[in-house]
Amino acid sequence: MENILARPTKQALIKFQSMRWLIAITLIVIASAAQAEETSTRIWANYVDSVRDMITEKWKPKGFLESYYATAILEVNQDGSLRKINLEKKSGNSEFDAYALSSVKLAAPFAASPETNKPIKIRYYFDYQYKTEDFILGSGAN
Repeated sequence: MENILARPTKQALIKFQSMRWLIAITLIVIASAAQAEETSTRIWANYVDSVRDMITEKWKPKGFLESYYATAILEVNQDGSLRKINLEKKSGNSEFDAYALSSVKLAAPFAASPETNKPIKIRYYFDYQYKTEDFILGSGAN
């Protein structure tokens, strides 16, 4: 009895080559999709970082004698203009909340958002930690 695995036919070799190429192409497609997802994630992370940096540049709270925390939801149009902003969690101090909203409005417009034609939502956390020594040192009493 002849061992068919010892001498593959031409048809079997062609089938094997086709399967090998199919597997290779599938692996390339999977790798490309994973790389595209990683690249897309990196692009979005960089975009959100740039929005955060622009808001942080305008966010310079002073004169608050307690620690406060608020959360805002920003809707940013594809062109970078601010569509809407709402406080998801208020701080309990209306001046602090107004200052937080004002900081976002002053920072806008942002860069155009990547890879989308729909508004995007970004959650931004405003956190102010009051320290007595900061207030005393920053009060100008020399």
